Amino acid sequence: MERRSSSHEVYAVAHDPDLEQFLRGAFQEPEERVKREGVPDYRPEQRIDRRGSYIWRSSKPKIYARATIQLKLKKFGYFPVSGDQIRLLRIRPGKPDEPLDCELIIKSLTEVQGRYEALSYCWGRDDPSEMVRIRKLFQQQPTHGATSSALYSYGPPRDFPVRTNLYDALHHLRSEHRATVLWVDAICIDQNETAEAKREKEQQLSMMKEIYNSAKNVCIWLGNANDKSRDAFRFVQEVMNFRTFDAYVEAKDDATKERWCNLIETLRASWFSRRWIIQEVASARRASVHCGEDVVHWDDLADAISLLNEKADILKRQFDDKVFAEIPILSATHLVKAIVNVCRKSQDGEIVERLLDLETLVSTFQQFQATFPEDIIHSVRSLAKDAPRQDEDEVFRTTVEQKKSTRDLFIAYVNRCIKMSRSLDIICRHWAPPPTDTAGEEIKLPSWVSELSKSPFGLPGQSLERENGENFVAMSPNDNRKRYNSFGKYAATQSSKEIPSNLAVRTTPLSKIVTNGSRGRSISNPHPTPLHTISESFQNGKVIHEDHPPLEASSGIAGFMSEKSSTSLAINTSEKVVSTDLHREIPTPSSPSNATTIRRNSTRRSTNAERRYTQRDDEHNEKLSGILFVHGFILGTIKRHSDVMRDGIVPGDWLKILGWDRTSKENRVPDIIWRMLVADRTTEGGKPPSWYQRACLHSLRDARVTDSRGNLRCARAHKTSEMTLKFLRRVESVVWNRRIFQMESKVCEADCLFGLAPETTEARDIICILFGCSVPVVLRRVDGQTGAQELYELVGEAYVHGKMDGEAVQNKELVKEVRRTFFLR
Repeated sequence: MERRSSSHEVYAVAHDPDLEQFLRGAFQEPEERVKREGVPDYRPEQRIDRRGSYIWRSSKPKIYARATIQLKLKKFGYFPVSGDQIRLLRIRPGKPDEPLDCELIIKSLTEVQGRYEALSYCWGRDDPSEMVRIRKLFQQQPTHGATSSALYSYGPPRDFPVRTNLYDALHHLRSEHRATVLWVDAICIDQNETAEAKREKEQQLSMMKEIYNSAKNVCIWLGNANDKSRDAFRFVQEVMNFRTFDAYVEAKDDATKERWCNLIETLRASWFSRRWIIQEVASARRASVHCGEDVVHWDDLADAISLLNEKADILKRQFDDKVFAEIPILSATHLVKAIVNVCRKSQDGEIVERLLDLETLVSTFQQFQATFPEDIIHSVRSLAKDAPRQDEDEVFRTTVEQKKSTRDLFIAYVNRCIKMSRSLDIICRHWAPPPTDTAGEEIKLPSWVSELSKSPFGLPGQSLERENGENFVAMSPNDNRKRYNSFGKYAATQSSKEIPSNLAVRTTPLSKIVTNGSRGRSISNPHPTPLHTISESFQNGKVIHEDHPPLEASSGIAGFMSEKSSTSLAINTSEKVVSTDLHREIPTPSSPSNATTIRRNSTRRSTNAERRYTQRDDEHNEKLSGILFVHGFILGTIKRHSDVMRDGIVPGDWLKILGWDRTSKENRVPDIIWRMLVADRTTEGGKPPSWYQRACLHSLRDARVTDSRGNLRCARAHKTSEMTLKFLRRVESVVWNRRIFQMESKVCEADCLFGLAPETTEARDIICILFGCSVPVVLRRVDGQTGAQELYELVGEAYVHGKMDGEAVQNKELVKEVRRTFFLR
């Protein structure tokens, strides 16, 4: 029997008994691929090694041209999915030397829960160069009088282009005796470039947490095996016996060192650095890790990584090899340490509670890469306990018609973090990868969207060496390590009510009027979307802060301006601002609506770069503001500063300025020196122990660590005692690529203050206390501006000795007198 589908493609009714059982939902659950290693006296039989088997590859010429790839995908022709439907790939049984023969069918996710496996792998950057033969299966409602509940038909096999890594994974995961049912994103999601396919992709990606959690097992594919990976997988199984593990830690022979190094090399596989795997592993009920034909249970590998990290310092000293110093900063180590805190699961692996907020998830997994910059947010948003709803914020929408630019998404994300946490720490937390425009040129972000390149180890995948000092703000809102409280009780809040102050910001050149981030939407809307603002709650004309006396009201709202615009800001108190796009009057301070507005003047001719940028933004609707309005006060102005402390070298001349006398016989170091060098905190965030002072003295007196000019060289720490080494490692993590500065202050009892600031700090920059930011910040006035309001750029976070725990805000009358609004670009 044959039927012709609506796409004029001939389908034949399926007569394969096993296939019919699968189509009707009566198929078996996937086999258990590997068991978790048990206690030492129980050693399960390992899987038979078939790594020498020949893998069949197509004799057809490989394809590389993108046009050919798109033609193949278009010719394949997906059936549409809806609701909770997903596509599943059924791989027919076959021997390693046989080609892949597959079917693709649509099923409801609830119908197939626990009856399929999901694949987690690294796509790679190469073009698809292999072909998989796939037949589409189609379920039709029975005709009148038919005896079966449904008719299942299939079409002719079609060539489907896949990348080599996926091709190898499918071959190794296929069974010789029974069909293998997999969910594979590159095949089961329509990858065409049509608008319909893009909408489907967004919808399917929003279901990925459920897809991976509904799978019986997640197959993690690291790639093809080699001698090092084979030994590493055997090593993982061996060290699950703690007695064996202890013996390997204590051994000092070259053979043991090689085994440790093989494991570390395997952990460098590109899969561990993919940002999307966080969601896939965190959602998995159980998982198996595959490298060629070798397989271990994910729990065993995770435990081995944790044990390796616990003994990293011992192994480094034992074998005197810097390869062991990389263990704590490997993506695999970060993944295992953080993944346990992402969600709480039931005994059978079902996710019952998501534990972390979006800001924590984005900030925690800094060393993981994504092809697209916006995926730093999208890849973890479904795991967040406060995940943005599709109707919550227009900028967070991912549908093709409503998707905003990466820049706008980053701005909206920072605004949302401030609103949710009531903290400004996100502007000092380094998280944002560099976005590029359609021409491949890097897009300039607002200075308060802190770039990931400023993080301790820079952009992921580029270096394993330290590039910057540790962030002074906590890693996330829920992280108490290195937590300061420079703003005291003057917290940042955000009001969803109408902004009580009237502010018109005039900029040029821009082509669209944007009121509150949305064309034609009044800012007096009780539910503004999005509102980039740091303001306070108002009551009877007063600004109300929690836990401290009310202060006088002042204007404070984040406007919507572009960095391509001029830098002038002016409070408009008389004239009406008219939109050239909407041909309607926008309310001014004298207007009844009492709304805040922005004027975008398009009279000046744009440069080529501006036109290209505008074109990109037109593709993603409106462009949001590059201005953030915050409250605080100026603590002081930087008078002078040291050179950049590259490689953690503390200059001797500045140690002298801070009070260190190399010729003195007194066995004591001034508090300001040893406390500032460690930012007055331990690595774990607590107050430093008193022995830090003694360790500092040992370092400054030790000619192996301090050179003839008095420079403290932390890199020489391995030549000294263990406790001094621990102190100097902390110093190194704090001062790396920072400057020591001297600051003049008019609001503090001490005229002169010292601290640490970013490497880009310059003399005449100002140090400010911002309400809601746990650490002081360095701001720089934008040159060449005119207007009543000054624009500033955020240089970065700072440590000011003696002003990190609210000391600067004790005098409430003084704070009331000197507080002001800062406009950050």
